[in-house]
Amino acid sequence: CDMVIESLVFGKYNRKVRASIAYGFMLFLVSEAFVFAGFFWTYFDRIFDPSILTGGSSLPYGVEPLFKNLKPFYATLTLVLSGYCANWGIYLMHASSYFYAHMFSFSAICLGIIFLLVQIAEYNSLIFTITDSVYGSCFYLLTGFHGAHVIIGLIFLSIQHERIVRCHFNRVRMQGYRLAVIYWHFVDYIWILLFLAVYMTNWNFSYYYMWH
Repeated sequence: CDMVIESLVFGKYNRKVRASIAYGFMLFLVSEAFVFAGFFWTYFDRIFDPSILTGGSSLPYGVEPLFKNLKPFYATLTLVLSGYCANWGIYLMHASSYFYAHMFSFSAICLGIIFLLVQIAEYNSLIFTITDSVYGSCFYLLTGFHGAHVIIGLIFLSIQHERIVRCHFNRVRMQGYRLAVIYWHFVDYIWILLFLAVYMTNWNFSYYYMWH
């Protein structure tokens, strides 16, 4: 709130200040990327080097290979489409088409919520939990930590969406919404990497999940 007042009312945020905010935000994203890198490292160390004590399998006992699940694929399409809509919000604000920017921004938020609902449905259909072996812990840690970032991203987008409604942005000064979209794309890229690493590697190495 104070930043909005300082920017809109007092006009304190010149180009140099805005650049400093952007660089600080990018450093924050780098730190987040390193956190995810540590989680992915743990997962790959487990998936590519299964213990002989588990019979050479990275999955918990009792989980059989099945080929019917498409929830992660639908979630991926939904999240990518959400990022596409958020991008259009920026393009339309550059074109001073604020009504359609508002609509695309709202669509991005709705698609993000749908992604969370799909992830909840996926959790409800799994038969293993976070306590079922290292694999279960890694799976829920990666997907759950990403889901927490999706919630943060939705809050970020919602605040900036409200600012679009209140006409806080123009075709030149829209840094708040632009940073929200950058964060949302970060969430997109992490999920795509997670999808390829967790779901597709399981597909290629015949590690599948049991679904109800």
